[in-house]
Amino acid sequence: MNQQIHTFFSQETALNEFLKLYEIQNIVKPLNSTQRGMKPKKDRICRFCAASNESSTFRNDAHLIPNFLGNKHLVSDFECDKCNMLFSTFENDFANWLGISRSIHGTIGKKGKSKYKSTDGVNANPNFTENSQDKYNVLLNSDKSFIEFDSETSKNTINYKKQPYIPINVYKSLLKIALSIIPETEAPNYIYTIKNLITSTKENILTQFAQFIHCTGLPIYQNEEKLACYLFSRKDITEKAPFHIFTIHYENIFISIPIPLHLGDCKNGLYNSGINFMFPPPIYLSPLTQDQPLQTKMTNLSSTEKNTNDYGYIEFQTPTINQDLMYYDPKTGKSGKADFKPEEIRGVLIVDANKKLTMEELQQLADKAVGKQSK
Repeated sequence: MNQQIHTFFSQETALNEFLKLYEIQNIVKPLNSTQRGMKPKKDRICRFCAASNESSTFRNDAHLIPNFLGNKHLVSDFECDKCNMLFSTFENDFANWLGISRSIHGTIGKKGKSKYKSTDGVNANPNFTENSQDKYNVLLNSDKSFIEFDSETSKNTINYKKQPYIPINVYKSLLKIALSIIPETEAPNYIYTIKNLITSTKENILTQFAQFIHCTGLPIYQNEEKLACYLFSRKDITEKAPFHIFTIHYENIFISIPIPLHLGDCKNGLYNSGINFMFPPPIYLSPLTQDQPLQTKMTNLSSTEKNTNDYGYIEFQTPTINQDLMYYDPKTGKSGKADFKPEEIRGVLIVDANKKLTMEELQQLADKAVGKQSK
């Protein structure tokens, strides 16, 4: 595939090293309108369970990339309704694992704007209309102190407790997307992978591979590229590396996994010796103008038990608090000068850095934070 890809200046060496071992095989992005050229339902065969229209149904829209990530139109014609229902349970866990991210980024899913409520009382409510371009307009609030403020660095941290999720289902959701974007001719090479994907036993071999999830997070910043999936194939069959690497880019998050159990890898004894895992840095289709600080880690999603105690966080910088700080009390309607007391903060509005807010808009948002109707 002749498509040039880009990364941050500080990651160019890492990308070049990765591209010595792998090449781009496929890039998939959401469509802006209804997909055309689909197989008639009578001719469809499920890629995952091999059911035909005679033994199953193909009534539902089967999204290649989950709808909750903002993909409305990109669907497949090789996923039956039974498998689609199974994968929906995986996607619910994937959404809970992502936490508050979809609300922060203003993602529009099947149910519209992505509101969020953590299990410890932190709420996220998007304030934009669904047709607005102003997606970075989100109100976070809680009935208790929820911000840690570092006066030396001016760094603010909002910690929140995520909704419960099953880690292996998060991995399976990622793997299902990866198996959906491989070429049809490659699907038979992943017969073992697909069998384990739709098998629910806790002794599933996929738990071994779910330990190697490469995650990179960036600060929240605006970029036109919001959602894309990349499939990389190995150049040299003699290399001790998985045949395919899959990467999904959602807003400021990049997640990469090796697609396990390719028949060629199994026959060549890849899993009988040391494996060379190499993952790409953040990837974009357009050149970037400036570097961004990255946080990269390996995440283990192999557990089959529900995780009810996972925390997410949001970090952001604030300008130095000056002596002219003003307050507005939505309960009394009074305003005036005030001291900065982070422990008293009950709401935070996240907006585009270039957006200018009037006092009236601020008052309306403050009213929303405490559940009061603006006059």
